[in-house]
Amino acid sequence: MRRVRGVWVLVVAALLAACSGDRGAAKPAPASAAPAASPVASPAGARSSDPGAPPEIDRTTPLPNPLPEVAGRVNGHPISLRLVRLLAEQMAPPGKPPGPPEPFAYRQALQQAIIREILFEEAVARKIQADDASIEQAYNEARLNFKDDKAWTALLAGQGMDPQSYRAELRMNHTIQKMLSQVADQAPAQVTDQEAQAFYDTHPALFDTGERVRASHILVRVPPSATPAQKEQLRKKAEGLLAKVRAGQDFAALARQSSEDPGSAAKGGDLGAFGRGMMVPPFDQAAFSLKPGEVSPLVETQFGFHVIKLTEKQAARKMSFPEIKDRLKMDMSQQKRQQAQQSFLNGLRAKAKIETFL
Repeated sequence: MRRVRGVWVLVVAALLAACSGDRGAAKPAPASAAPAASPVASPAGARSSDPGAPPEIDRTTPLPNPLPEVAGRVNGHPISLRLVRLLAEQMAPPGKPPGPPEPFAYRQALQQAIIREILFEEAVARKIQADDASIEQAYNEARLNFKDDKAWTALLAGQGMDPQSYRAELRMNHTIQKMLSQVADQAPAQVTDQEAQAFYDTHPALFDTGERVRASHILVRVPPSATPAQKEQLRKKAEGLLAKVRAGQDFAALARQSSEDPGSAAKGGDLGAFGRGMMVPPFDQAAFSLKPGEVSPLVETQFGFHVIKLTEKQAARKMSFPEIKDRLKMDMSQQKRQQAQQSFLNGLRAKAKIETFL
């Protein structure tokens, strides 16, 4: 689970990530063991001479006043200010004080909405259709964290949607993803051992692991819609589990029985090894402050309450080529797929008639 808020981000995040090359925008939740960041990810902010590459976003010019109801057009199809505003608000960094998005945020959101429209138009032209079962599964997963239909429909209504229109957004997203997968599948993605070795030899600093820890946790989830009274009740439940651990009960057995993290509960809460910054900050800080065998006080994150047990600390070292080879080849192959998708998008952008009014 990623650190996103609201349902619009759930709809567009995957397809934008596929084409942006930005693989570090969100932290993985401590709901599963997170792999190390790809050593071959494209540098953030890298510019391209491709005429279809996205334009540099203006960070300083004030927005029009009043803001136009139509923020832009792609081949004559309007992009509403409502969509742009929602995207801008929901992509704000966690902890940012509430308030209207800044000009850069609006313009960044507009560019992402443009990407979505360009890709969807092409998918429609290619007569690509999304899978109904996948759409319904995605809908149910988004609905899962809400206690009842009233809370779910209230959130949707606050973003100008209802269940039917949200499913339509999911269909749009899945249609685009299906097309992008087809584009990536056509890319020559095979990477030889020699190519991987050459990359390893010429980028030695990328393979220094830094300090890593291995930890387990027990999670008591707090739904976003929880009232203060419900949250306090869940806190007491977590405190009870912590008390059982400190009284000597088996941590792994309690995690299998009581943890609400489906990614780790069956493994006794084990998250595997991870480096600094790979978990959300409160979890990260707590885990790295422990000694092997120690159990943390209750730790609160946006996902709920955690009881963390540190099982191992690993000193910083350089990974050898044999141990990283398979992962490196997989990452280099994935980068080739992403480059094929980016080139495809840039080609569509170069042919599209794009108008922006922000």
